[in-house]
Amino acid sequence: MGVADRLVDGALPLNSRRRIPQRESNSSGHPLKSKFFPNPPYLGAIRVGSLTQISTAGDLHFTPHPQSSPHRIRRAVRNHCVDTRQQILEAYTQYLREQGEPPVSTFRFAQSLGLDERAFFSVFSNMDAVESAMWAELVKKVSTAIETRSEGAGEWAAFSAKQRMLTFHLTFCEEALAWRSLLLHRVGKIGFLARPAYLRGFEKEFRAFASRIIAHGVAKGEIAERGPAASLYPEVFYVHFRSVIDFHLKDESESYERTDAYIEKSVTLAFELLGKQAIDAAVDFGKFLLSRP
Repeated sequence: MGVADRLVDGALPLNSRRRIPQRESNSSGHPLKSKFFPNPPYLGAIRVGSLTQISTAGDLHFTPHPQSSPHRIRRAVRNHCVDTRQQILEAYTQYLREQGEPPVSTFRFAQSLGLDERAFFSVFSNMDAVESAMWAELVKKVSTAIETRSEGAGEWAAFSAKQRMLTFHLTFCEEALAWRSLLLHRVGKIGFLARPAYLRGFEKEFRAFASRIIAHGVAKGEIAERGPAASLYPEVFYVHFRSVIDFHLKDESESYERTDAYIEKSVTLAFELLGKQAIDAAVDFGKFLLSRP
């Protein structure tokens, strides 16, 4: 199994505080003076064109300029939501690693970040949505890494669809070592056919990646175009992906050598099934599954 670079940074601290200036305005809307007050982490006063945005506890306060427009305000709000989203994702990941379970109280979780419920629910509808985004980010970072790095080396364009899928699975399983405890607890216990709400983003992100692989395979003649039946291809690859994770989490072989073998043989079988010949690959894969470690 090749060595992949670490793709996931550690979570940011939850209890840091800093002080930022707060503007007071007169009746005409012009700032008078500044004073300092404690503010939650990662939130501050940001100058956006002619618009001053001051956020405290997740709230937005604007001092409009005569030339400010709804578009500028919308961009300011959008940028603020992106920062809040990342803050929540990092904190949730850290909480899940330390506690082993999602936070029970949304209010208390948001409060620990210096946010109120309105700030939380402006970016996530519930805790499942946070975890869904967390797992989606993992798939996205792996797929983006192999696509961009391979493209830079001129390899990705030359890879067949099968080679691209092999690269993804091998790289994902390497990166999964940094997430193994979470995967064991949140994915390994439910079986590879289960579809919990907190894995919806995970599935969606993988299906998007698989669709790109499928399109490449069809264009190169590796994957047969079977009309309406072709719409099932992303589902086939997603079930296979979940089976790879399930096998990897149960693998006790040295350096996870059996996981490597499972990936190679199952990917070969998948592409044979979606191609024109499957008998030889099916027989070979069946022998592997019946063999003992």
